Amino acid sequence: MTTISSAEPTRRDFLYIATGTVGAVGAAAVAWPLISQMNPDASTIAAGAPIEVDLAPITEGQIIKVFWRSKPIFISHRSKKEIEEAQKVDVKTLPDPQPDAARIKRAMSSGWC
Repeated sequence: MTTISSAEPTRRDFLYIATGTVGAVGAAAVAWPLISQMNPDASTIAAGAPIEVDLAPITEGQIIKVFWRSKPIFISHRSKKEIEEAQKVDVKTLPDPQPDAARIKRAMSSGWC
């Protein structure tokens, strides 16, 4: 006895494809809220946003205070004398031993720190 196989799709083939499609759509519908809830809230993103401060109007010796995440950040335009004094301090005597070079960030547009 010989069986004849047809290359044409059958009703069973259609049911397999339809079931697989419905399963994939269902899995995506379940996964979407699960993945979406892992993203931070919009207020959290806004609270941690970086701030930009124009350093150009700060004169030598002036200290300004800006707030980031409700905490004060102090920005100081130190004079040459202040920089030299900070570099002369024995780091081992400080409660938080960190050299002066590690505690400053140089301004990109100007040569002061």
